[in-house]
Amino acid sequence: MTDNILANNLRAIREKDPALANRLLALPPSNRIQKKASGKRMTITVKAPDAEGALKLPDLGAPSLDTMAEELFASRMAVVLGFGSGKLFAEAVERTSPQTFVLLVEPDIDLFAAIISQEDFSRAFELERVFLAVGEKPHAATIIRAEEAFSLFTITNFPVLENSWSAGLYAGYFAEVKNRLAELMAMGKQNTDTLAILGAEWRKNILENLPAIVKSPPVSSLFGKFAGVPAIIVAAGPSLDKNIRLLSSLANSAIIIAVDTAVRSLLLAGVEPHIVVALDSQMENYRHLAGVKLPNSLYALNPVVNPLIVKERRGPMVFTGYTEPLFEWVETVIGERGSVRTGGSVATSAFDLAMKMGCSPVIFIGQDLCYSATATHADGTMQTAASGLAPGKTAGVFPAINIFGEQVLTNHKMESWRRWFELLIPSSPAPALNATEGGVKIAGAQTVSLAEAVARRFSQGAVTNAPSRMIDALSANEINASKLAEALATARAEARFIKTACAKGLNAVKASIPLIANQAGVSPGAMQSLDDMRERARDILTRELFAKINRYHMERTLDRVEEIRRKSDQLENRERMAMSIEAYRELFSGIYEIASTFEREVDKALTGIGDRAKCQS
Repeated sequence: MTDNILANNLRAIREKDPALANRLLALPPSNRIQKKASGKRMTITVKAPDAEGALKLPDLGAPSLDTMAEELFASRMAVVLGFGSGKLFAEAVERTSPQTFVLLVEPDIDLFAAIISQEDFSRAFELERVFLAVGEKPHAATIIRAEEAFSLFTITNFPVLENSWSAGLYAGYFAEVKNRLAELMAMGKQNTDTLAILGAEWRKNILENLPAIVKSPPVSSLFGKFAGVPAIIVAAGPSLDKNIRLLSSLANSAIIIAVDTAVRSLLLAGVEPHIVVALDSQMENYRHLAGVKLPNSLYALNPVVNPLIVKERRGPMVFTGYTEPLFEWVETVIGERGSVRTGGSVATSAFDLAMKMGCSPVIFIGQDLCYSATATHADGTMQTAASGLAPGKTAGVFPAINIFGEQVLTNHKMESWRRWFELLIPSSPAPALNATEGGVKIAGAQTVSLAEAVARRFSQGAVTNAPSRMIDALSANEINASKLAEALATARAEARFIKTACAKGLNAVKASIPLIANQAGVSPGAMQSLDDMRERARDILTRELFAKINRYHMERTLDRVEEIRRKSDQLENRERMAMSIEAYRELFSGIYEIASTFEREVDKALTGIGDRAKCQS
């Protein structure tokens, strides 16, 4: 019987997380776990890091989440800390809505394996919205898992359900997990703020870059084509000045991958990178490459990148995929471009690209992740050298220890980048060598000088002919421009329909205002106007393509509408009606603006893509 239970659970887990299923199957017996049957119940005891505990299965306890029922159902995410008997986890899954992401964080894979051999949780495990972080480090179990589940994490608060039985047994682990969850909420707030500032710019840039994307190979053309070829990831930290000139002798022996910030420093030293990685949409990032002429360098670009970079570059380019709703939809039409991890810095993305190209070893230089005593960046970069940085005098800056045992200064952003590297490196099949020759240590990367890395890893006279191999690796681009143009025209037509529906809705809002202005009650005419608004809102919100493509923008408008409606719940009669009308006004005016902007930007994109389609016909 227990064999069938375990098989059901493993089948459900394997469908979503084959790696976890394989880890569970490969587990040897654990001397920390003991089982003892008594009638129809099983007692499982465990020696955990902080205490010992015993569980009786099945767990016959009463439901424990009654008081949180409404909060759980309305939440976009819920986190369960500790699997225990599995009862709390199962109840959380049952009480949340089909749209709620449920994350289980369980530190003890041996205990988890013992529990799922006794109780069938396959119906919960197989749900697409359920993620199992079992036996993972706290950062991977929280921040990385959340970023896997959400294209961009924008949840600023979510319920955390702590299994009281597990809490004492793994107190140290869960204390760190809670810190990471607090960081995750802060990240959600930061991403929400970023979207408010950059979301419209991302969409505009994607549509402006589409004609170039149509005629460019995907970044996946490079994947697996450079097995065993060394890669050097060049960032723009202050210590780059120490060893940058050694790179000129490696131009035919390694793939030199530069982040956009470091390109001017390389050119100043007479070095042309083989690949330039640029991801960001803002004008500040364009300035790193403005006026730069690199006809032999391949630009690896994110689709939201500033369009001036795309237009002014001289050499070949490839585009990555991106988890922005509009581009995710575009990829369903033109095919996937290839995934390069984002979420850390442009250097972590460059490292992920090198891994996917098959490069080995991967060598870091200029990856200080801290300030020097006198500068924030290497010579030649667009950033102004900063001096006099001191703990307590610069907001967000705090002390760290560099590879020489000296105190230096870093900040929370650079510290988060260091953690990104330390999470990526163990998953890399290639050794990582940190030849930064300064800065803080990156765990998992062996600290060496660049000269030592060259002596140890590069055979004398080895030639990879990197520039020509780069061009040969790029597959022919076979995107059907006409197909993309047709899809965009369909999306534009839906935006036009929504504009009309919003205009009618705003007319209904305008007509309703005098009907409630001087009355204590609610007139039949006002109710009719409210019905008209509901009908227009239904017309808008049931248009799935528009909602999918413009999800980030729609979410912000709907959040504002929901805030107004929550206030109206506290009112009565005419005041409540007035607030309801205000909510509809916010809905119609906000979505009208989204649809109008989208229509204008698609018009421009279709002009460029139409020219491409004519060339293909």
